Amino acid sequence: MTSTPRAEWPDACILVIDDEPLICRVLEQVLQAHGYERIATFTDPLAALERYDELRPDLLLLDLHMPQLDGTGVLHQVVQRPVEQRAPVIIMTGGGRLEDTHRTLGLGAADFLHKPVDTTELLLRVRHQLRERRLRQELARQNERLEALVEERAGELALLSRVLDEMPLPAVVLTPDHRVRFANSRASELLPDEGAGLLAAIPDPHDRDQVATKLGEASAEPCEHTVRIVGSQGQRRRARVEIQQAEDELITVLLHDIEEQERAREALDRALSRERASVERMRALEELRTNFLTAVSHELRTPLTVVLGLAEILHRHDGELEEARREDLLERLEGNAKELGELLDDLLDLNRLAAGSRTVMTEQHELSALVLEALEEVDADQHPVEVDAEPCDVKVEEVTIRRVVANLVRNATIHTPPGTQIRVELRRADDAARIAVIDRGPGVPDELKARIFDRFEQGTSVPSHKPGTGIGLALVKGFVELHGGQAWVQDTPGGGATFVVELPAANGVGRSHIRTSQGG
Repeated sequence: MTSTPRAEWPDACILVIDDEPLICRVLEQVLQAHGYERIATFTDPLAALERYDELRPDLLLLDLHMPQLDGTGVLHQVVQRPVEQRAPVIIMTGGGRLEDTHRTLGLGAADFLHKPVDTTELLLRVRHQLRERRLRQELARQNERLEALVEERAGELALLSRVLDEMPLPAVVLTPDHRVRFANSRASELLPDEGAGLLAAIPDPHDRDQVATKLGEASAEPCEHTVRIVGSQGQRRRARVEIQQAEDELITVLLHDIEEQERAREALDRALSRERASVERMRALEELRTNFLTAVSHELRTPLTVVLGLAEILHRHDGELEEARREDLLERLEGNAKELGELLDDLLDLNRLAAGSRTVMTEQHELSALVLEALEEVDADQHPVEVDAEPCDVKVEEVTIRRVVANLVRNATIHTPPGTQIRVELRRADDAARIAVIDRGPGVPDELKARIFDRFEQGTSVPSHKPGTGIGLALVKGFVELHGGQAWVQDTPGGGATFVVELPAANGVGRSHIRTSQGG
């Protein structure tokens, strides 16, 4: 039997509006029993709307058909509020008309529940909507911090630009024979020796000739040339030389130090690039979150629908069913319930791995036996599986390693067409045991190999009818690292992907080599 989820956000405010006091009381008791502490119930929708701003709800469970003001009217008023005050709305109705669903979802409802409300479905949908609201709030806070940071950095760079613009320019006055007549303090810092003249500060012969030519052709019309100057301390700086002849035939030279300007511009470009990259990461994270929630919803909904349907058949027609039919229904019920349990276990383990609280209890095992046991539990989905396993003793947690092998094989079935052979190899190498799951599918692109084991990351060949959750390989990596091992992916010679897991081997070997195969 599937366990109902506990509250992830216990202090979230949940507002229940239903004209049936009994339904309000039942919903309040169910939510409180599963950890939600702030439940406000109303049988009068107008009274609820009057208290809405005071309560600041994080989620609204709303009956669609009510005598005073129906759910559509309440929904209309809720969605008109500012985004930060707009709680997600789950519509509850016993009518079950498709047009009601379309109309309320079109008006802005987040989800839909049919009465009588199933407890597990209610809690899953409540948790899902609250999780999405928290993520949206966190994203909004991140965006505010990001905007403040961008504004602060832009202000700093603008201040730097103003300071550079207002600083006195290095200025040099030359005689007609190009000797230095006067240089201000800024120019003195750039020139190695006033007596040697301006040209001595220009190391590149071509630049030096260009400036000499422009000095010889100096007129009242300014001309410019960009050069690199060696300063009095040996430093090289880029400068724009602006040359103009005065009425007394003296030549005025302004040295625009563009080194700092270019650095400031580069710093601004780098800062803007970092901010853009941060925004892109946030967008990618939001897309990843959306894809993950969609996938998990799909993976939960399918077996949950089957479980509810089978349970209803058994409940209503148990006495009418033949024994064989009854056994078949029970087996299917058990299988789908097990599938739900495994998905929830995966999510919990992923959370524990991320928090660093997941541990393993290891014992001595013969690894080839664990590999075969894992393959017996996997639905290869019409993929022939060949096993070539050398005996190898390891000290591992049995259940965890079986899940590692099962996840790798299941991953291969998702990313390859039916009928594609999958090969599982077990080899002992030095002091390590190496498991390789080899397929002949499209392979993993080079740019994805470094992050294929990240949480919620999926390959590019995932079929739309079988999206997966993107956590199987993350669990593989986490479980293997808990055992002191490592996991990676490499290309299969001739095409395909080879996922490799390496575990520390214990002393001793098994008795025989195992080679077997099984059909899809």
